[in-house]
Amino acid sequence: MEIKKENDKNTVYNLFKLPIEYNEKTKKIFDNLKNDLELTKNIDPTKKSIYQHILNPSTNIGEQCLDKWSENYTTDITFLTDTQKLYKNIYDLSINKENIDKMTSIWGKIKDDKNFIEKYNYMSWDKLAWLNKSKFYLSLTSFYHITSPVWNLLSPLFALVFPFVLLKIMRVPLNMEMYKKVLEKQFKNHIIGQALTSFTTVPMYKKVYLLFMVWIYFYNIYQNVISCYRFYRNIYLITDNINCIKEYSELTLKNIDLILFKIKNLSSYKKFSIELDMYRDKLYKFNKSLNLLNLTGSFKQRLFDMGNIMKEYYCIYNDSELNNILNYSLGFNGYIDNICGLRENIISKKINQCKYGHEVNFKDMYHPAIEGKIVKNNVKLTKNKIITGPNAAGKTTLLKSTIINILFSQQMGFGYYKSAKLYPYDYIHCYINIPDTSARDSLFQAEARRCKNILTSIEENPQARHFCIFDELFSGTNPYEAISSGYGYLTYISKLSNIRFMLTTHFVQLCNLLDKNKNIANENMETTIDNNKPIYSYKVINGISKIKGAICVLKDLKYPKIILRKSEKILKKL
Repeated sequence: MEIKKENDKNTVYNLFKLPIEYNEKTKKIFDNLKNDLELTKNIDPTKKSIYQHILNPSTNIGEQCLDKWSENYTTDITFLTDTQKLYKNIYDLSINKENIDKMTSIWGKIKDDKNFIEKYNYMSWDKLAWLNKSKFYLSLTSFYHITSPVWNLLSPLFALVFPFVLLKIMRVPLNMEMYKKVLEKQFKNHIIGQALTSFTTVPMYKKVYLLFMVWIYFYNIYQNVISCYRFYRNIYLITDNINCIKEYSELTLKNIDLILFKIKNLSSYKKFSIELDMYRDKLYKFNKSLNLLNLTGSFKQRLFDMGNIMKEYYCIYNDSELNNILNYSLGFNGYIDNICGLRENIISKKINQCKYGHEVNFKDMYHPAIEGKIVKNNVKLTKNKIITGPNAAGKTTLLKSTIINILFSQQMGFGYYKSAKLYPYDYIHCYINIPDTSARDSLFQAEARRCKNILTSIEENPQARHFCIFDELFSGTNPYEAISSGYGYLTYISKLSNIRFMLTTHFVQLCNLLDKNKNIANENMETTIDNNKPIYSYKVINGISKIKGAICVLKDLKYPKIILRKSEKILKKL
């Protein structure tokens, strides 16, 4: 198998694929479902997203990997049971947060550095770029950059001695005494010589010229000293970065070996195992080359190995295959971070294992984001459900809890419940937070369009199992047409045996119209009234709610009393 050629650091998550992405029975999660359920991003930036709750990422790369989880779910029960076996057997898996975050930072800086070639004194001319992989050339340039101030300081001496050596090579009859007299004669005739020997008597322009040449000489020495210092500092930066990458690759190899060992008998993980093993071999060879470098010795020892060190660092920056290996490894570590976080939820019993069969039944189910006292509910989908109740009674939370736990159970095999049985769904549809787009649709048009899209999916896939949630169906139009349209739509889809839906509504008349439908059950969020105030239990019970709680909400928000009195007066007449 060949490694894909991906060069950009942003392709980390395109190269690494979660095990579920290799499964042939995967289904795509609809975009609106991601947004409506706040799977990867909470509308309140101070609160966690749904996947942050279940996967508990501890590293930057783990946070970024959450998006991959929101792409797919599966109907493959073999894969889901294999996944459960894996997640219950990762007690010895660990993630080094400090090293992973440091590696992520270093990798980002290397790939984002537009001045990398100039900064580290590599050959910038494309036709000679091959020299950047030459140990001999890089050793010479490293030696030059370290010793350049000395060469510059001694350059006048070289300028004096070199002609004599050249003449001797050419076998010109000349001794040092004769050469010295020739130099003195030439020196006196030169403007610099005249200025030095007769500085007080020479014209001003010669004095200025001499001073300028002296300034140039010492300025060159200064520049070379600065260049030498920068190179010296870069040597330490390069060796520190390579040391971090070396440690990172060793820790990654350890986790890859652990995962490969744990999935070797899981048949549905075979494709994932093959590709992981391929990248493991590539990463091992890279790590082996880093082990040959002298990264911890004295500066003198490192200097003698600078050719090798500079070559490896350039390859880290420029080699596309090595880039792919490191990108893949970062995605892998994001996955490891995520399943380690999942393990913590399993150990603490926040989530439990799902069983699979031909029914859908959740016991003591709840929403992942609930804080404080958690109220759990039982949901059995032998029939379609219509949920009623006053505002803030927990209707929408119940819908979201159900669809989120179905999704988790078809991705990871675990969910926020005490126990569960699930007959996997092929399509999961969501009708929440319908946008009113002034550019195209009114609110009701947008609602109708979403319902039509769901209907089309059902009609185009008549053999598939569908699960749908509807929050306040057709609330964007007047109550009469909302009830009539809702009745027609729900009556139609409730006749289909491969469909299950849950719906919340305030339209009691709609519930009454559908009460005798044998495929639909009316339920409500238990609420009692005490001193004209609703008391919510957040428990679901049978029947249609008769509680009116909207005016209580107005009271809690301290609406003017005159508004409240008139509202109550009209309510009694309706």
